[in-house]
Amino acid sequence: MKRVTLKSLHVENFGNVYGFVRDVLFGNRTTIKGRNESGKSTLGDAYSWTMTNKLMNGNAADGIRPHDENGKDFDGTDITVTAVLDFDGEEKRIQKTQTQMYAKKTGEFKGNNNDYMINEIPKKEKDFKTFLETVASDEIFQLCTSSAAFLKLDTKKRRQKLFEMVPEFSDDDVVATNDEFLPIINMLKDGTVEELIARANFQLNGRGRTDKGLNGQLDDMKPRIDEASKGICDVAEYELAINGLKEQIAELDKQEQALNDSIAAYDKASRDILNLKFEESEIIRGANEGLFQQKNDLNDQIADLQMEKYALENALRLATTDLNRSEKEIQRHEADLKQAQGDWKSYADKEFNNENLEKIKAEELDENLLVCPTCGQDLPVEQAEKIRSEFEQKKAKRIADGESVKTSFYEAKDKKLTEITESGNKAAADLKEAKKAKEEAERKILEIKKKMFTLVLKIEDKKDELSKLPESVDLSDNKEYQSVSMKIILAEKALQEMNNGSEQRREISTKRNEAISEISRYQQLIKQSQDAQDRVAELQQEQKKLSQRIADTQKELDLLKSFQKAKCDMLTEKINSLFMFTKWQLFKPQVNGDYLEVCEPCFHGTAYGRRLNDGMRALIDADICFTFQRANNIRVPIWIDNSERMTSKTLKMLDGIDTQLVFLRASECDLTVETN
Repeated sequence: MKRVTLKSLHVENFGNVYGFVRDVLFGNRTTIKGRNESGKSTLGDAYSWTMTNKLMNGNAADGIRPHDENGKDFDGTDITVTAVLDFDGEEKRIQKTQTQMYAKKTGEFKGNNNDYMINEIPKKEKDFKTFLETVASDEIFQLCTSSAAFLKLDTKKRRQKLFEMVPEFSDDDVVATNDEFLPIINMLKDGTVEELIARANFQLNGRGRTDKGLNGQLDDMKPRIDEASKGICDVAEYELAINGLKEQIAELDKQEQALNDSIAAYDKASRDILNLKFEESEIIRGANEGLFQQKNDLNDQIADLQMEKYALENALRLATTDLNRSEKEIQRHEADLKQAQGDWKSYADKEFNNENLEKIKAEELDENLLVCPTCGQDLPVEQAEKIRSEFEQKKAKRIADGESVKTSFYEAKDKKLTEITESGNKAAADLKEAKKAKEEAERKILEIKKKMFTLVLKIEDKKDELSKLPESVDLSDNKEYQSVSMKIILAEKALQEMNNGSEQRREISTKRNEAISEISRYQQLIKQSQDAQDRVAELQQEQKKLSQRIADTQKELDLLKSFQKAKCDMLTEKINSLFMFTKWQLFKPQVNGDYLEVCEPCFHGTAYGRRLNDGMRALIDADICFTFQRANNIRVPIWIDNSERMTSKTLKMLDGIDTQLVFLRASECDLTVETN
């Protein structure tokens, strides 16, 4: 076991007050008392900052620099804390100093820098931490020094730190207490007990309006079944009506067959008329064949001429595009040429300003620089010559720099004029080519328009020739055509006097369609009733499955809650056995039978954060730190704040704590240290 004892503490400029300096000696039991803001907590924070780089409550060490009443820090002040400690019988003098860093050129604040020393030997931060970690890590040191560092943690982290002290405890230990818990071994493969309980609750009750869970689904089943049952009806009446309609359709089929036999002659007469019309059409086709060929030839000629016209129109569009493009290029090249001419004149007129260079050449050494500013006498010859030499060297360099700038100016000017000349020449050449392209486009347009004019005249002539041809050949003198036409007229007149049964057919078709439609409607009603029966059966089966799932899930949930309670009791008992006075409430029972994970220290049933008096709180503070020390096999000083309400009886209860204790107590007096 490693033991660390604080023997003395020297503090300079740490905390709120500028010039705060304290030297404190410590014993096995040390009481530091004084009025508020007298520096009690400052000493504890200074010690914690030195050892862990954090304050006693575990917060980052911000705002430790002294400041005025307006909160403005006293910059440029070093913060120094020196602690003399006994490490297992070996005395070590540990010193930590914080300074402010500023940029050398700008004076800008760059941040704070910490310097470390052990026994007057400077140490790097890494080496300093390595030395302290031979006792404990920063985190463990904080937990063992002040309970505030532990109590500021959230519930999850507090529980984690406590559970780390009983690593041998597991869910298997709880299962071993009762055979009823054996099924939980496989269930825990999916998650923790708390996650499994949450999952079961979600399965049963859902997550909100859109997810009602199994219970909500079961509640919805009855109205769904009732609604589906409304579609069930007695289908015997529908089936009887269907049979009657089928008999009606059979009678209509018989009537239609009888009608078909009576109209066979009508159909034959119709076919004869059709054949005569085919014969008439063939006579007309033969007579008009020559006329049709002549029209086709003229149409082909017109089409060829129009294709030529279309080709010329495309060529005209291309030539017009070339003309427009060349005109735009002419405008652009003329603008580029004009721009180049203007730029050349502008750059050609530019000259270098020699005014600054001439001023430098005319500069003379200020003779006052050769006189001592203190005694008023001339400087020694060597020193004066050195000043003159330095002046001339700097002057020569400035002149050379100026000449170099002048040379660069004219070189840049010549280069720019060359570029402008090249650009202007190119614009002139391009302008010439664009004008040539414009002339060529204009020539093509004129030539194409002439060809199109001639072509349009040819097309109009062909169309006029086509329009003069008759629509068909005159067959008034064709005896064969006249004979067939007369036969058609006589046959059609005879057909009109015959009955084709169309009215009877329409009447039979209408009645048959109405009967078929009625059968379909009744069949649909029967199907709807059958579908409703199937749906009710399906919903009833689903209802049965839901009921079974709810029973299984509820059984699983009851087992998990029983397991959770057993685990809560066992884990709380193991944790509490580690502490002298503190009893931990790690699980809080809920109205629904679940357990909420908490982490609240208690004394005689009263929670630390609920009306527990300050004396008992201080007792718990010491107990927490000492228990962490025992768990990590170390002994370090414990700082107990707000100890003024600890009675002698309460203090007596701390006799079993075999480590150094430092009590911070509010009192109406100046800062005072008492040791024993």
